Amino acid sequence: MKDELKELIGKVMIKIFGLKTSLKIYFRLKTKMKLNLDNPKRYSEKIQLRKLNYNNPLYILCADKYKVREYIKEKIGDEYLIPLYFAKKKITKEDLEKLPNQFVLKTNNASKTNIIVNDKEKISTDDVVKKMNQFVKYKFGYRTFELFYNEIDPLIIAEKYIGTENQVPNDYKFHCFKQLNGSIKVFVQVDVGRFSDNHCMAYFDEMWNMQPFGIDERKRNVKFNKPKNLKKMLEISKKLSEDFDYVRVDLYEVEGKIYFGELTFTDGSGYDILQPNKYDVEWGTYWKWKK
Repeated sequence: MKDELKELIGKVMIKIFGLKTSLKIYFRLKTKMKLNLDNPKRYSEKIQLRKLNYNNPLYILCADKYKVREYIKEKIGDEYLIPLYFAKKKITKEDLEKLPNQFVLKTNNASKTNIIVNDKEKISTDDVVKKMNQFVKYKFGYRTFELFYNEIDPLIIAEKYIGTENQVPNDYKFHCFKQLNGSIKVFVQVDVGRFSDNHCMAYFDEMWNMQPFGIDERKRNVKFNKPKNLKKMLEISKKLSEDFDYVRVDLYEVEGKIYFGELTFTDGSGYDILQPNKYDVEWGTYWKWKK
Protein backbone atom coordinates (compact mmCIF):
# COMPACT_ATOMS: atom_id res chain seq x y z
CA MET A 1 0.00 0.00 0.00
CA LYS A 2 1.37 3.42 -0.92
CA ASP A 3 2.42 5.70 1.92
CA GLU A 4 0.02 8.44 0.84
CA LEU A 5 -2.89 5.98 0.94
CA LYS A 6 -1.90 4.76 4.41
CA GLU A 7 -1.95 8.33 5.66
CA LEU A 8 -5.33 9.02 4.08
CA ILE A 9 -6.86 5.88 5.58
CA GLY A 10 -5.52 6.76 9.04
CA LYS A 11 -6.77 10.33 8.81
CA VAL A 12 -10.24 9.23 7.69
CA MET A 13 -10.45 6.55 10.40
CA ILE A 14 -9.64 9.07 13.14
CA LYS A 15 -12.22 11.51 11.74
CA ILE A 16 -14.96 8.86 11.59
CA PHE A 17 -14.21 6.66 14.61
CA GLY A 18 -11.96 8.78 16.82
CA LEU A 19 -8.44 7.84 17.88
CA LYS A 20 -9.34 5.29 20.57
CA THR A 21 -11.60 3.18 18.36
CA SER A 22 -9.19 3.50 15.42
CA LEU A 23 -6.41 2.09 17.60
CA LYS A 24 -8.60 -0.87 18.55
CA ILE A 25 -9.53 -1.60 14.94
CA TYR A 26 -5.99 -1.32 13.62
CA PHE A 27 -4.53 -3.37 16.49
CA ARG A 28 -6.98 -6.19 15.75
CA LEU A 29 -6.11 -6.09 12.03
CA LYS A 30 -2.36 -6.14 12.67
CA THR A 31 -2.12 -8.60 15.57
CA LYS A 32 -5.39 -10.57 15.49
CA MET A 33 -5.80 -9.69 19.19
CA LYS A 34 -8.31 -7.58 21.08
CA LEU A 35 -6.89 -4.32 22.45
CA ASN A 36 -7.60 -3.46 26.09
CA LEU A 37 -7.04 0.28 26.58
CA ASP A 38 -9.00 0.55 29.83
CA ASN A 39 -6.71 -1.79 31.80
CA PRO A 40 -3.75 -2.63 29.55
CA LYS A 41 -1.49 -5.47 30.68
CA ARG A 42 0.63 -6.23 27.65
CA TYR A 43 3.68 -4.29 26.47
CA SER A 44 2.03 -3.91 23.05
CA GLU A 45 -1.17 -2.58 24.66
CA LYS A 46 0.71 -0.01 26.72
CA ILE A 47 2.34 1.28 23.53
CA GLN A 48 -1.16 1.82 22.11
CA LEU A 49 -2.21 3.62 25.31
CA ARG A 50 0.79 5.91 24.94
CA LYS A 51 -0.43 6.78 21.43
CA LEU A 52 -3.78 7.72 22.94
CA ASN A 53 -1.99 10.03 25.42
CA TYR A 54 0.43 11.39 22.85
CA ASN A 55 0.50 15.09 23.75
CA ASN A 56 3.49 14.92 26.11
CA PRO A 57 5.81 17.75 24.94
CA LEU A 58 8.84 15.54 25.63
CA TYR A 59 7.59 12.91 23.15
CA ILE A 60 7.36 15.58 20.46
CA LEU A 61 10.76 17.05 21.31
CA CYS A 62 12.64 13.77 21.64
CA ALA A 63 11.01 12.01 18.68
CA ASP A 64 12.26 14.91 16.54
CA LYS A 65 15.56 13.58 15.16
CA TYR A 66 16.88 17.13 14.87
CA LYS A 67 15.72 18.80 18.09
CA VAL A 68 16.60 15.75 20.17
CA ARG A 69 20.25 16.62 19.55
CA GLU A 70 19.96 19.53 21.99
CA TYR A 71 18.31 17.24 24.56
CA ILE A 72 21.16 14.74 24.18
CA LYS A 73 23.76 17.49 24.45
CA GLU A 74 22.27 18.65 27.74
CA LYS A 75 21.84 15.15 29.19
CA ILE A 76 25.10 13.41 28.24
CA GLY A 77 27.14 15.78 26.05
CA ASP A 78 27.52 16.35 22.31
CA GLU A 79 30.45 13.93 21.93
CA TYR A 80 27.89 11.16 21.38
CA LEU A 81 26.11 12.91 18.49
CA ILE A 82 26.69 11.82 14.90
CA PRO A 83 28.21 14.79 13.01
CA LEU A 84 25.52 16.79 11.18
CA TYR A 85 26.04 18.30 7.71
CA PHE A 86 22.73 20.15 7.38
CA ALA A 87 19.03 20.25 8.28
CA LYS A 88 16.74 21.78 5.66
CA LYS A 89 13.07 21.91 4.75
CA LYS A 90 13.88 21.13 1.13
CA ILE A 91 17.06 19.99 -0.59
CA THR A 92 18.55 20.47 -4.04
CA LYS A 93 21.05 18.63 -6.19
CA GLU A 94 23.63 21.24 -5.21
CA ASP A 95 23.17 20.33 -1.53
CA LEU A 96 24.14 16.72 -2.28
CA GLU A 97 27.11 17.76 -4.40
CA LYS A 98 28.59 19.50 -1.35
CA LEU A 99 28.40 16.35 0.76
CA PRO A 100 31.25 13.80 1.04
CA ASN A 101 31.17 10.51 -0.86
CA GLN A 102 29.37 8.73 1.99
CA PHE A 103 26.49 10.14 4.03
CA VAL A 104 23.02 9.43 5.41
CA LEU A 105 19.83 11.34 4.65
CA LYS A 106 16.74 11.10 6.84
CA THR A 107 13.71 13.09 7.83
CA ASN A 108 13.32 14.19 11.43
CA ASN A 109 9.61 13.38 11.72
CA ALA A 110 9.17 9.81 10.52
CA SER A 111 10.49 6.27 10.46
CA LYS A 112 11.90 4.39 7.46
CA THR A 113 12.60 7.56 5.48
CA ASN A 114 16.38 7.04 5.41
CA ILE A 115 18.67 6.91 2.41
CA ILE A 116 22.14 5.53 3.09
CA VAL A 117 24.74 6.52 0.50
CA ASN A 118 27.92 4.43 0.46
CA ASP A 119 29.21 5.82 -2.83
CA LYS A 120 27.84 9.07 -4.21
CA GLU A 121 29.09 8.19 -7.70
CA LYS A 122 26.67 5.26 -7.85
CA ILE A 123 23.45 7.14 -7.09
CA SER A 124 21.16 9.37 -9.10
CA THR A 125 21.22 12.65 -7.20
CA ASP A 126 18.04 13.74 -8.99
CA ASP A 127 16.21 10.63 -7.74
CA VAL A 128 17.52 11.03 -4.19
CA VAL A 129 16.54 14.70 -4.05
CA LYS A 130 13.06 13.92 -5.39
CA LYS A 131 12.54 11.08 -2.91
CA MET A 132 13.70 13.04 0.14
CA ASN A 133 11.58 16.06 -0.79
CA GLN A 134 8.61 13.67 -0.96
CA PHE A 135 9.48 12.01 2.36
CA VAL A 136 9.56 15.32 4.22
CA LYS A 137 5.96 16.04 3.24
CA TYR A 138 4.66 12.87 4.91
CA LYS A 139 2.29 13.07 7.84
CA PHE A 140 3.76 9.88 9.24
CA GLY A 141 1.67 9.95 12.41
CA TYR A 142 -1.50 9.02 10.54
CA ARG A 143 -0.06 5.74 9.24
CA THR A 144 0.14 3.96 12.59
CA PHE A 145 -1.65 6.53 14.80
CA GLU A 146 1.56 7.89 16.35
CA LEU A 147 0.20 11.42 16.20
CA PHE A 148 3.06 13.13 18.04
CA TYR A 149 5.08 12.76 14.82
CA ASN A 150 2.63 15.12 13.13
CA GLU A 151 3.54 17.84 15.64
CA ILE A 152 7.19 17.92 14.50
CA ASP A 153 8.33 20.70 12.16
CA PRO A 154 9.60 18.60 9.20
CA LEU A 155 13.22 18.75 8.08
CA ILE A 156 15.65 16.76 5.94
CA ILE A 157 18.83 15.89 7.80
CA ALA A 158 22.22 14.93 6.36
CA GLU A 159 24.58 13.12 8.73
CA LYS A 160 27.98 11.51 8.59
CA TYR A 161 27.92 7.83 7.56
CA ILE A 162 29.47 5.84 10.42
CA GLY A 163 29.35 2.33 8.92
CA THR A 164 31.78 0.40 6.76
CA GLU A 165 31.68 0.30 2.97
CA ASN A 166 29.57 -2.86 2.95
CA GLN A 167 27.54 -2.75 6.14
CA VAL A 168 25.87 -0.36 8.56
CA PRO A 169 27.04 -0.71 12.18
CA ASN A 170 25.24 -2.98 14.62
CA ASP A 171 22.22 -1.27 16.13
CA TYR A 172 21.93 -1.61 19.91
CA LYS A 173 18.43 -0.76 21.11
CA PHE A 174 18.16 -0.41 24.89
CA HIS A 175 14.59 -0.96 26.10
CA CYS A 176 14.47 0.95 29.40
CA PHE A 177 11.68 0.45 31.96
CA LYS A 178 11.65 2.70 35.04
CA GLN A 179 10.66 0.75 38.14
CA LEU A 180 8.73 2.09 41.12
CA ASN A 181 11.90 2.28 43.22
CA GLY A 182 13.57 4.45 40.57
CA SER A 183 15.83 1.76 39.14
CA ILE A 184 15.86 1.08 35.39
CA LYS A 185 15.32 -2.42 34.00
CA VAL A 186 16.98 -2.84 30.61
CA PHE A 187 16.82 -5.32 27.75
CA VAL A 188 19.15 -4.91 24.78
CA GLN A 189 17.87 -5.63 21.29
CA VAL A 190 20.72 -6.15 18.80
CA ASP A 191 20.24 -5.78 15.05
CA VAL A 192 23.05 -7.05 12.82
CA GLY A 193 23.05 -6.41 9.07
CA ARG A 194 20.06 -4.08 8.98
CA PHE A 195 18.80 -3.11 5.51
CA SER A 196 20.20 -6.37 4.11
CA ASP A 197 18.98 -9.89 3.39
CA ASN A 198 21.12 -11.13 6.28
CA HIS A 199 19.42 -9.07 8.97
CA CYS A 200 19.63 -10.91 12.30
CA MET A 201 18.16 -9.89 15.64
CA ALA A 202 18.40 -11.06 19.25
CA TYR A 203 17.64 -9.81 22.76
CA PHE A 204 19.94 -9.79 25.79
CA ASP A 205 19.77 -8.81 29.44
CA GLU A 206 22.21 -6.39 31.05
CA MET A 207 24.71 -9.21 31.71
CA TRP A 208 24.64 -10.12 28.01
CA ASN A 209 22.68 -13.33 28.40
CA MET A 210 20.65 -14.08 25.27
CA GLN A 211 16.91 -14.06 25.97
CA PRO A 212 14.47 -16.78 24.79
CA PHE A 213 12.21 -14.46 22.80
CA GLY A 214 12.07 -12.34 19.66
CA ILE A 215 9.57 -10.62 17.41
CA ASP A 216 9.75 -13.09 14.53
CA GLU A 217 11.74 -16.04 13.19
CA ARG A 218 14.58 -13.79 12.10
CA LYS A 219 17.92 -15.58 11.99
CA ARG A 220 19.85 -15.73 15.24
CA ASN A 221 22.63 -18.02 14.01
CA VAL A 222 25.34 -15.37 14.05
CA LYS A 223 27.69 -14.27 16.78
CA PHE A 224 26.25 -11.27 18.56
CA ASN A 225 29.40 -9.74 19.92
CA LYS A 226 29.13 -8.00 23.26
CA PRO A 227 29.95 -4.30 22.78
CA LYS A 228 33.28 -3.28 24.26
CA ASN A 229 31.54 -0.32 25.89
CA LEU A 230 28.43 -2.15 27.12
CA LYS A 231 28.78 -0.80 30.67
CA LYS A 232 29.01 2.78 29.40
CA MET A 233 26.17 2.23 26.93
CA LEU A 234 23.95 0.97 29.75
CA GLU A 235 24.89 4.01 31.81
CA ILE A 236 24.02 6.36 28.93
CA SER A 237 20.72 4.59 28.25
CA LYS A 238 19.64 4.81 31.85
CA LYS A 239 20.55 8.48 31.97
CA LEU A 240 18.54 9.22 28.82
CA SER A 241 15.54 7.25 30.11
CA GLU A 242 15.27 9.15 33.41
CA ASP A 243 12.35 11.31 32.26
CA PHE A 244 10.19 8.43 31.01
CA ASP A 245 8.44 5.34 32.37
CA TYR A 246 9.57 3.55 29.20
CA VAL A 247 11.71 4.53 26.23
CA ARG A 248 13.93 2.76 23.71
CA VAL A 249 17.40 4.27 23.44
CA ASP A 250 19.28 3.44 20.22
CA LEU A 251 23.06 3.52 20.28
CA TYR A 252 25.93 2.47 18.00
CA GLU A 253 29.50 1.45 18.76
CA VAL A 254 31.99 2.15 15.97
CA GLU A 255 35.71 1.60 16.46
CA GLY A 256 35.32 1.92 20.21
CA LYS A 257 33.25 5.13 20.03
CA ILE A 258 29.61 5.36 21.13
CA TYR A 259 27.10 7.25 18.99
CA PHE A 260 23.51 8.17 19.80
CA GLY A 261 20.89 7.04 17.27
CA GLU A 262 17.42 8.04 18.45
CA LEU A 263 14.82 7.84 21.22
CA THR A 264 11.75 5.76 20.40
CA PHE A 265 8.54 5.90 22.42
CA THR A 266 6.37 3.47 20.44
CA ASP A 267 8.67 0.58 19.57
CA GLY A 268 7.52 -1.19 16.41
CA SER A 269 4.36 0.90 16.79
CA GLY A 270 3.23 -1.81 19.20
CA TYR A 271 2.50 -4.35 16.46
CA ASP A 272 5.71 -6.42 16.67
CA ILE A 273 4.55 -8.85 19.34
CA LEU A 274 7.24 -10.62 21.35
CA GLN A 275 7.18 -14.36 20.79
CA PRO A 276 6.46 -16.60 22.63
CA ASN A 277 3.43 -14.49 23.42
CA LYS A 278 3.89 -14.66 27.19
CA TYR A 279 6.84 -12.26 26.95
CA ASP A 280 4.58 -9.51 25.59
CA VAL A 281 2.69 -9.89 28.89
CA GLU A 282 5.91 -10.07 30.93
CA TRP A 283 7.31 -6.87 29.42
CA GLY A 284 3.99 -5.24 30.25
CA THR A 285 4.65 -5.91 33.95
CA TYR A 286 7.97 -4.04 33.74
CA TRP A 287 6.25 -0.93 32.35
CA LYS A 288 4.89 0.93 35.35
CA TRP A 289 2.35 3.11 33.57
CA LYS A 290 1.80 6.56 35.04
CA LYS A 291 -1.93 7.23 34.98
